[in-house]
Amino acid sequence: MKKFTLLLLTILLFAFNSCKKDDEIEPINDNGLAENTVQITDSDWQNTIINIDTTTYTFKFKKNVLDNYSINKGDIILGTEDGGYLRKVKNMTSVGDEITVETEFAAITEAFKDLHEQTSVTIMPNIESQEFWLDDGVEMSSLKSTSANLMNFSINTVLYDLDGDLSPSSSTDQIRISGSYKLDADFNIDLDIENFEVSKLMLQYDINQTKVIDGYLGLPGLEYSLKKRIAKIPCGTIAAGPVIIEPVIEIYAGFNVDMSMPLQMKIEQEYNSLTTITYENGNWDTEKTVTENESFEKPTISGVLDAKLYLKPVLKFKVYRTVSPYIDVELYGAANVELEFDLLKWKTSVGFDMNAGVSMMIWNHSLFNFNTNLFHWEHIIAQGEESGQSQSNFDNFESYNAGSFPSSWVADANANNISNNYIDNTIKYEGDKSLKIYGSVGGCWGALAYKPMDFNSSFTIELAIRNGDENLSGCHPDRGQIGLRKGTSWSNPARRLLLFGGDGKIYGGSSTSLGTYNTNTWYLVKIKYEKTADSQIKLSYWINNDYLGEETFDSIADENLLDNFEIVAQEGSAWFDAISFYPDSN
Repeated sequence: MKKFTLLLLTILLFAFNSCKKDDEIEPINDNGLAENTVQITDSDWQNTIINIDTTTYTFKFKKNVLDNYSINKGDIILGTEDGGYLRKVKNMTSVGDEITVETEFAAITEAFKDLHEQTSVTIMPNIESQEFWLDDGVEMSSLKSTSANLMNFSINTVLYDLDGDLSPSSSTDQIRISGSYKLDADFNIDLDIENFEVSKLMLQYDINQTKVIDGYLGLPGLEYSLKKRIAKIPCGTIAAGPVIIEPVIEIYAGFNVDMSMPLQMKIEQEYNSLTTITYENGNWDTEKTVTENESFEKPTISGVLDAKLYLKPVLKFKVYRTVSPYIDVELYGAANVELEFDLLKWKTSVGFDMNAGVSMMIWNHSLFNFNTNLFHWEHIIAQGEESGQSQSNFDNFESYNAGSFPSSWVADANANNISNNYIDNTIKYEGDKSLKIYGSVGGCWGALAYKPMDFNSSFTIELAIRNGDENLSGCHPDRGQIGLRKGTSWSNPARRLLLFGGDGKIYGGSSTSLGTYNTNTWYLVKIKYEKTADSQIKLSYWINNDYLGEETFDSIADENLLDNFEIVAQEGSAWFDAISFYPDSN
């Protein structure tokens, strides 16, 4: 829950006892009006106005308006009907029974010599307004009580959909939010105009908000910033004395995301804020207090993430159709998660930003605008580390002697040539050593090495690969490769997981390119292997922690017999390091 204050809002809202304007505004005491201000009553306005050009604010009246009012060039027309009008007459023409009045902008302090208003205001929605709008999946009910007028929103809406079908059942390509949001706002206003000057403008803004939001991002590899308006709630016209104000609440939802995997996150926030903004004797002053209660569940995600989910109500107030004060409050939850397979590091925080501003033009014809950040607050809800999946078959090659072939691996084909296939202590991804293997250049004799692996239905493998820069001319002119093999012979059935092609492109299990690469450069490769059905295999790919997509294949006849992880140098040199294998626990 939050509150938002706007100094000039003060003026705007003084008389809000509801969101509906009084049937008839009593003319202000003549002593308060400037001599050239003509206040037209609602009934006379309705009976004499013919039409209004709201682009130029040219009024066409029945000529009999002059029976009750003396209107001349330079006068200020003050009308409270239809959202209110405050305009200075710059030209008048009469044709038959009609009179056309051309107008220009006028400020409140041009129309009022003296004005003193104090009032309490409660904002209430006007659902009958033609401007009332809710996004698909957003519903609102207004609950009126003796102490509050609560706007209660139910939210289940898609903010973004990659294919545009907006189907709730097709979520893997969507960003969406669901949950509830409650808002009630009350105002105390004190306005003094003395001798055509605003001497005091005080607004006390009391806002209560409760939010319970689930956010889901189903676009892997996404780096995205999105803001979408999900509601516009007019509150009718309000008479603050002779000043006509139109409050409008707009609600925005959004994500700022830099992530590599789908994300589910839930935030619960409750804020009460009381802010007082005062303009007096040419100076601004603010006082503010906030009480809060919040929680943020640890996100459901794997991968690397920086994400912020927010809900942002914006309160705008038109004074005589001119936007003057505004208040916006962004309630947000943020998550930072780093998954290093065996260790999940996470931090969740909540916070809010509240800003207020006032355009002074409508009040005293000044170009001076007041804008301030009332609050910026964030604190960590929870943080921690957790053990990830169990790890086996890990090899960083640090335990072997340089120049030897690692004893826990089985060499095949050209890898049996120890002069070109060995533990290398001059080139490494991390630590002090890596494994170099070498496929015959210009021939048909690649190098392969196998290490047993044990898993049920799925696993994740991560390793670093570096490819040499030899000119390729053999019968399989490609570079480094990883895969699964039945047994320890190159002639046995196998499944390729990833290939660095001789054309400078990276391939997964198919001929579809995942991107390009450079030789003599380390790449951190991650592959997730899943048996999704008896006859289907899904491979998901990451390079340097960037998610590149997924592919689905039919199982081969010996799929369940693939029991070794293999590294390959088809032709030329390839280095392998920091290999980690994470079988699923099921």
